[in-house]
Amino acid sequence: MALRHRMTGPLIQDQLKFVDAIFGKKVIPTSEFIFKRLFEPKGLLQFHFYCGNCNFYLGEKKNFQKLSYVQCEVCSEQCNVCNLQQSTCFVTLPVKAQIEEVINRSDVKLVPRSNRDSVNICDSMDGSIYKDLCENGGVLSDPNSLTITFNTDGAKVFRSHGKGSLWPI
Repeated sequence: MALRHRMTGPLIQDQLKFVDAIFGKKVIPTSEFIFKRLFEPKGLLQFHFYCGNCNFYLGEKKNFQKLSYVQCEVCSEQCNVCNLQQSTCFVTLPVKAQIEEVINRSDVKLVPRSNRDSVNICDSMDGSIYKDLCENGGVLSDPNSLTITFNTDGAKVFRSHGKGSLWPI
């Protein structure tokens, strides 16, 4: 949203403070620095461009640092690769880097897997397939293995009147 509407730092800060005012308590960081640190990990965002005409994948932004336009190999369309607002692209945030960042934080404590009530199913760790994977010889039988759950309901996070959208994966 900040990029699309060319929002300034002070405007972003005011909007963060406004969200806290709506809830009547501090729910998100009001410091632009902390907000960016949480949602824009430095160097982790990867921008990928594709042709807006035929959807052919053009490559990552790092491959086009000195270029403004790239010609599509399939349909010969001239594709903008310097202005994110005028290009067709998607952004990825590598999972490995995110996991490493969380594990290395001093305020995060990993909790060992424990035996749970065999009657009630509360989440995926209570399912029979997961339990089979944890048995001797299973891929999760090592006590140092790590289980991560990713959730998405398949709905877009934001409604947008523009061509951009954000999907949690």
